[in-house]
Parts: sequence; structure tokens; C-alpha cells
Amino acid sequence: MAEKKSTAINKMNILHGIIIRSTVDEGQIVDIQLPELDSHFLVIAARDIPGNNRIQVLDTQMPLLTSSQISYKGQPILALFGHDFESVELKAREIRISYKLPPSVEPTTIPSVVQQQEIPIMEGSGKNDGKTVDAQTETIPAPTQESGQTQQPVSPAMPDGRPVQTGTQEKPRLAADKRKVALSVPPKTLGWGDIDTVFHQEGVAVVQRSYTFRSVSSNTTSITRATAAKVEDLLHIDVPTQWPFHVRDTVSEATSVPKKKIVIHQQQYYAPCDEKLLEPSILSALAAIAANNTGFSVEIQSQQPTFSPEIQIRRKSAIDKNGKPLAEQIDVMVDQGAYPLFSSELANQLTAGLVPLYPLQAMQIRITTMSSPTAPAHFFGDLGYSKAIASTETHYSALAREAGMNPADWRFKYLGEYPQRTAQVANVRFSRLKEMLNALCERSDYQRKHATYEIQRSQKLRVSTFLNYSRGIGIACGAGISGFSGSFRQENQFSVQVILNANDRTTLNTSFPTRSSSADVWKAIVARELDVDDRDIGFIEDPIELVDSGPVVLSRNIGRLPLLFEKACDTIKAQRFIEPLPIVATISSKASGASGSQFYSDSWAALILELEIDTISLQPIIRHAWASFDFGYVHDEHALRSKVHNIIVRTLVENGAQLSKKKNNEFTMDIEISTQSKGEPISISSVLQGLVISALGDAMTQAMDAEVRYMPVSAEDVLNGIRGGEA
Repeated sequence: MAEKKSTAINKMNILHGIIIRSTVDEGQIVDIQLPELDSHFLVIAARDIPGNNRIQVLDTQMPLLTSSQISYKGQPILALFGHDFESVELKAREIRISYKLPPSVEPTTIPSVVQQQEIPIMEGSGKNDGKTVDAQTETIPAPTQESGQTQQPVSPAMPDGRPVQTGTQEKPRLAADKRKVALSVPPKTLGWGDIDTVFHQEGVAVVQRSYTFRSVSSNTTSITRATAAKVEDLLHIDVPTQWPFHVRDTVSEATSVPKKKIVIHQQQYYAPCDEKLLEPSILSALAAIAANNTGFSVEIQSQQPTFSPEIQIRRKSAIDKNGKPLAEQIDVMVDQGAYPLFSSELANQLTAGLVPLYPLQAMQIRITTMSSPTAPAHFFGDLGYSKAIASTETHYSALAREAGMNPADWRFKYLGEYPQRTAQVANVRFSRLKEMLNALCERSDYQRKHATYEIQRSQKLRVSTFLNYSRGIGIACGAGISGFSGSFRQENQFSVQVILNANDRTTLNTSFPTRSSSADVWKAIVARELDVDDRDIGFIEDPIELVDSGPVVLSRNIGRLPLLFEKACDTIKAQRFIEPLPIVATISSKASGASGSQFYSDSWAALILELEIDTISLQPIIRHAWASFDFGYVHDEHALRSKVHNIIVRTLVENGAQLSKKKNNEFTMDIEISTQSKGEPISISSVLQGLVISALGDAMTQAMDAEVRYMPVSAEDVLNGIRGGEA
């Protein structure tokens, strides 16, 4: 790395910063060459961080800035600050970073020139973000086994990520299946019964399927901005974040400033893929370091793509001659990128979705978490439960077909509660599910349509411009969950607080955003439990007094937090009219009591989709959707219907489907919601995503007469299915 230059910043009002990121997937940084920088610029590298150069996410660590090893493309290397973004971007183009690439990503042809001459070649690049800068790179000499010294070519790139045209050979891209390495932690396993004995019973049929949920990137990559300013002895951070206390902790670790001297001002945000979970902490820490070094206000911004984890699930089931499931063996591989985050909790949520609603004599689950040279995966509103339940429901529809049964009839016959399932997800009204399924099948005319499409499936020419027999109908059902599992150890660190003052004035304390529809639900619950007017209920706004309620993920705002507020009200009611006011009750998830299950659910969801395969685009076209939900508590049914509609449509589009726009046959959706007055709010976002994916795959399997093994599905997958392969 070039030597650090001691430069004094001119007295201006504010500094603007951007991040220089790696342009290669993996390798080592050999040299960084900085341009001439006057007093208008400040560069922060790993060695300039006064505190800890690590970001702590529960029990996982990742570097704030890397100084040597590159683990994924887009990894932060430097932060560059100046008095305007334009000059910062221009200077960033002059930064040159040399890498030593591992053999797996070296070009197949090495240029013959081997001395010190630079031989740059083209590198594939990412999306132009306008603000996040990929630094230029150059060729360096690197030893080889044959000659002892040769050129190790890497790429120059423009700040927006576009490759510089050099007229030389393009470097081959990495294979689609990049190098994956199993983590050192042992795989999570769960099982009961003697699975080998069941599989070797006489008359048992074995059905095997695999389901791959591809990694996808967010379609709405937004710019994240963080500002830092020192006012007297306090460091103020303004940032849109899903986890303000993580921002505070990261800034404190990086700057060595005590936490009590750091004030986080949480800004409004939109993060459908949980992209405001970790990036705000990275930006805030870098901005705080620059503010501390210069004494000026600092603003830094970045725009990074967000990726979901890749999950592959292999299921092997044993069924008897009547199609009854007897045993199942499941192997799961999860690729979470270079730094697997929340991996233990991900395994818990996967397990909850993998254990089916159908009793089994024996089961064996094995979940292996992998790392790969890709960016750390985000939640996307879910932590594996939706993918797991999608594979479960799709697989059991496949078992029904193997048994020659209608998938709905199969479910009516074999649905049932059993202890191993209850240990994962406890439902208070299991019998209600069959009632919902029966009503849903009647509303959609499922039995008749399924029989008709089965007859059409026998046609030799299913996809024809004139007679399109490629139609199908799919069904799926499951329980809604939200929040972390019961064995999530850190959950007891997160809490809420309720304060009852004189004249029934009540104050709620949480680090979650309070300008949201979820806040109205919390107020309604507290008003009901304490018998106070909701107009007398307010929220603590002072960021210094807030309690840490944890990250805003997994629909905890509508699932876990209402339960905590209710428990806090119970504590207050026990002291009311006995203890003097104000009465303060602080409740964590640990203090709220465990149900004996990993998850508690007071909601059911069932879904049916009807579709056809378009003969031109080879895309599944959704004709109709029917959905039924049973909740314990609904605060605003109109808002809930809108949310359900949006989740279904978004999930369909994200997984390769389109809505029918045919005249007199446009896409329609029929939603039915039932409630139980004294139940608890539980989110159905995660399970609904899984049911949509499952019903989509089930309907496509019938339409193409081919198993759908990949999601999202592409036109190429459909074509393979039509040709007689696997979609």
C-alpha cells in the first residue's frame, strides 16, 4: 500500500465520501497506489481505523475495511472524502489497486510478455451505481510454478464499474457454481425414529426430489446515506437503519468513542430486502472516523446490490402402497456468501419449515451452511422458512401424484398434528386448517379443474399456438411465523418498555420505527390491556433513552413485539393501584416465557393458483389466485388484504411468473380472512411467500408434465420441461 500521507483538511462545512470496493471476487491486495491528494481530500484505509476494524453481528465478524484478503466482489477497501462528490469521484478513478488472484480465477491464457510490462485485460463489471466506486486495477508480476515469475493480469475499471476497453482478451468469468466451502461448524441435524428400517420395509416406495432456490438480487437497489457530526462532546449519526443499536455499537468499536457519547438518529427507510441492516453500520463507522479526524460534518453514501442466499434442498421420502408418508431424509445446503450471518437461526427457521404437517414414523434432517466468494446474503424478509415450506408443500404434492391422488384429497387424508411437529411450530387451532382447505377448494372449484388439467396433461402436444393444453392448478398450506426462534440466544438482549404515568398517560419505549402501521397495533394492544385511551399513549423520541428492541427483521414488529407489549402490560396491571406512579415494565423475549416450541403460531394460510404456459414467452401466466387466512388478531383488515395482495403479486413476479392480462380473463384474486378475537398478531409474510412458490411450482408441474426443480423459474427452464426434461 502507498504510504499514508498526513494532510490537513481545509475548513469547509462538510465532507462527502464514497467507498472504493474490490473489482474481483477473491484474491489478495498486493499494492494500492494513490494519486496526489491535496488538503481537500482524506483517505481512510484499514490501518487508519483507531479502534476495531471488525463488524460484529451476533457471533459472526467481518472486516469493516479489508487491507489484504478479498473475499467477495464489492468488498470495501478504502473510503475517500472530499468537499464535493464530483471531485471525489474523479480522484477515485486515479486509485489503482493490484491483486494477486488465486488459480481458480486466473485467465485460461497467459500473455507471453512476462517482465514488468503492464498487460491489463477486461473484467466483467457490476451495475452502475453512480456513487459506489470500483477502483481501477493494474497488472503485477506474480510467481508461477513454471517460470517463477509471470504477469498476473487484473482489470482497470471505471468508477461506475464499467470495464476499460483495452483491446485485449476478456478474462473468463467464474463458473456459475463458484467455489463453495463448508463452514467449520458442524451441520445442524434433527431426527427421530429408525429411518433405515422404514426405508427397507417391504412394499415401501421411495420418491426423491431436489429443489433449488437460486440467489437473486434486489430489483430496488437504493442509495444509503449516513452523516456524522461532532457537537460538543457528542457524536451524532443520522442514518436510515433497521438496527440503530448495531450502528451505535459498530461506531463505538471503530472510533473508540464510548457508546454514551454516540447519538443515533434513525431516519425513515424502505428496505423490502433488509438492505438497511448492515450497510448503515459500515457507512456510519467510516463517516464517524472522518468526522473525528477532521472535526467537520461528514456525509458518505453507497449503493450496493442485495442478494438472497442460495438454498438447495434434497428430499427422499418413503411412502406405503396407499401413498401415506412413512419416513423422510432431507439434506440442505445453504450458500450465504463470504460471511454467513445468522447461520444458526437460519438453520432453526429452515427446520421449522422442513418438518411437514403430515405425521412421520422417522425423519432425518441435515443442514450444511456453505461460504463462497460472493457478497454476504441478506434476509429478503425471511430467513429460510419460506424456502423450506415451499419445498415441503411442493414435495408432498409430488407424493400425492406418485400415489395417483389429487393433492387436495391427499392432504385431507394425511394432515395431522404430532409431537415432533409441535416442537417446531405450535399451532393453537390445528383442526381449523382442514376446514380452510375444504372451503378454499370449493371456492376455486379445485377438484374439477385439477381433474380437467390432468386429462389435458395426457395430450401429446400440450403447448400449441392454437390449442394450449398447458394449464395447471397448484395448492399449498402452512402456518405463519414471525421473529426469531425460541432457541435464539441473543433474543433476551432485546426488549420493550411500557411506562404508566399519572392520569393514564402511557409511554412506549422501543428502538423500532414508531411512525408505522405496526405502531398503531402496539398502541391498540396497550390501550386494550390497560384500559386507557389510545390518544393518551405516546412513544419516547429521545434516542438516548431508547431501549434496544433488536433488528427490524422477520416481521418481529407485528409478531414478537405485540406479545412483549402485552406481557409488559400484565406486569403493570399486577402493580397498578399498589405501587406509586410511574410504573415501569421492561420485558425481553426471555422474560416473556417460552411455549416449549421453536415458534408459536396463531395463524394459518392456504393458497391455490391457476395458470397456463404462454406459448410465445414460455412464461407461466397466472389466471386466478385464491387465498384463505385464519388469524388470532387483525387490527386493520383492509390494510392486511392490501399487504396479502402485494406479497402474492410480488412473489409471483420475482419467481418468473406474469399476471394474465387477457381480455375477459384478467388476473383475479379472491382473499378470505377469518379471525379469532382474543388471539395474538402473527405475520404471514414469510409463509405466504413459501406457499406462492410452492403452488406456482405445483401448477407448473401439472401444466408441463415435468418436475419444477428451480426457483425463480426461467423461460429456459420451461423449455427444458416441455422437451421432456426438468424445469
